Formats: sequence, C-alpha cells, structure tokens
Amino acid sequence: MKIDKTQDIYYANKKSNCNFGAIPLARYETQKDTFVKVYQLEKRDLPFVSRFIHNIKQYFADKKIEDYSRREVMEESFGAAEKILSSPKKIKGKARIFLAVQDSNPCGILIGNVLKESKGHKLAYSSRKNHSRKETELDWLATWNPFPDKKIKGTGKILAGEYFNTLKKDGFRDVYVRSEVPELSFAHDFYKKIGFEALKDNRESIIKSSSNKYLIGDFDNPKEDIIPMIAEPENINKVKHDISEKYNRQKLINSSVSLEFLH
Repeated sequence: MKIDKTQDIYYANKKSNCNFGAIPLARYETQKDTFVKVYQLEKRDLPFVSRFIHNIKQYFADKKIEDYSRREVMEESFGAAEKILSSPKKIKGKARIFLAVQDSNPCGILIGNVLKESKGHKLAYSSRKNHSRKETELDWLATWNPFPDKKIKGTGKILAGEYFNTLKKDGFRDVYVRSEVPELSFAHDFYKKIGFEALKDNRESIIKSSSNKYLIGDFDNPKEDIIPMIAEPENINKVKHDISEKYNRQKLINSSVSLEFLH
C-alpha cells in the first residue's frame, strides 16, 4: 500500500480565520478502502479546537448523531484540549493530543500526559497515589460516528495505539486510567482490550483526594464511579503491535485535509 504523499496538512477558513495545521502521524485501514488518519494537535490548532467546541451542537444536528451523552464527553475532551493548547509551555509539559479523522470528518480525540499537582505542590502525570516516577495517565478518550448511515470501527484502538507509540519517547513506562464502572459504560471492557488491568486495591484508597487537582482539567473525586486500571509495558507493546498489524498502519508523512464542519 502506498503512503499518502499529498501536500502539507493545512486548512484555512477565511471567514473564521480558523487554521488546522496538525502534525500528520499515521493512517489505518479500518475496512477495505476506508482509512482513519491520526494527527497530533499543536498550539497552532487552538483556533480549530475553539471553533469545534463552538460548533458541537450544530455538528451533532448536521450529522444526525443521536447519542447526546457522547456530546458531553466530546465537549469535556475538546475543552481540556483548549486549556492545554492555550497554556504556557511549562504547564503544558508532555501533554499529547491526538485527533482521528475519516473522510474529512473528525471522529475521535485522545488526550494523555496532563500535568497534575499534588497536596505538596509536586507535579506529576498520574493522579494515582504512590505511583512510580515513570507512570503517566490517559486522561480523555472520546470517539463518535459522523456517518449515521454506516459503521465506523476501531477509532478508539487506533488512537490508543498512537498514544502508546509516544510513551517511550516521553520517558513513561506505565499508563494509568480511571475507567467508568461497567454499569455506566462499556469503557471498562474497552480498556481491558487495549492492555489495561483493574487494580485490586480499594478505589477510594487509590484515587487522590479532591485537594489534588489537575493543573488543566477537573478535580479528582475519590467517590466517583470509576475503576482504576493500569497498562504495563508488556501489554502496551503487544497492543501496539496488534493494532498496527490489524489495521495496516502506514506512516502519514504529509496529508491534505479540508474538515467538512468548518465550511
């Protein structure tokens, strides 16, 4: 399969002065001749993120997406991305923001490595108590289907695979995630499929108290309905390989995209 070698990714909407200049990373074949491309958002993509947040309600109406619970997760995720991209470099730290796009339509976002502040004003990338120095956290993951008349699969796994590819470079070993309980969501089963295992400790003793806040994000609540989970290197490496093989990952050197909702 040939690698996409079109022009540098750039979209400019003259009316809104909204630029999309994210870093192209990879493309995955989710079905025959159907590709999901993944980009890493940078500070220059702040206008795009802000515009997306402003247009989410209309976006759902235009795409006839009826799962409004996803809209709330999307708004939270893009709101976090907006805070990260608009923050000073020191606070931004090693935060990573990945956007999935299919046929000029955004279909998923993943945010990891968000800096957090502990009671002792120490900065860390994991909100778990007594975490190792090389532990980070997958902070937000939201996927949605912009095509009501057809299925779209694998977006969450693809985003996770790209995130896992950055861990070693960023100096991390383990990844922590706070999964919603199974009664509320399929998130727990999904995270198990991408290499996470539930921690056996009582979750209220693991989650930091509400006085431990994200520098960018929400407060932790030890009583919230979550299951703490960890992905370790052996599982992470296996998942990276399996996702890459299953969806025929190809490096996306350059790409051109015109995001439909910006027109």
